[in-house]
Amino acid sequence: MESAVSTSYPVYRCRLPAEGMVETHLRPGEEYRTGSEVVRVTTPRLPCFKLAAKFCRDRIERFLRSGFSSCYFSVAEQGTVSPGDLITLLKGDQDSVTITELNQLYVAHAPGLDLLRHAVPVAALPESRRQRFLSKPASVSSPRAI
Repeated sequence: MESAVSTSYPVYRCRLPAEGMVETHLRPGEEYRTGSEVVRVTTPRLPCFKLAAKFCRDRIERFLRSGFSSCYFSVAEQGTVSPGDLITLLKGDQDSVTITELNQLYVAHAPGLDLLRHAVPVAALPESRRQRFLSKPASVSSPRAI
């Protein structure tokens, strides 16, 4: 996947606008080079408690169900990023769960067993998120069955 950084203003590590990078194709653990920097996809971006307090639960769930919440990246190699730099996939597992699928797990009251089996073993998934998914009721008798 190649994309391009699409900003002409300073970026302060909290946002990096990019064209063509969508949650339906991004997977935790994937690494991308942009400019001389390497970034790694981590987790979906969830609404903060302030936003959640302002909007009703239904509105937050609709936001997450859309699958387009954005996501977090960690910096694997520091470098310089400039407007117009290409964003190139360096490594990733195309069989891994997508950011959109992780969003589905966040809002599902009883997620499907197949999606849980697909998401829980992802090495790049933080342990706190893994435990959150395992605590949800599913069509299994215990989390060990996953």
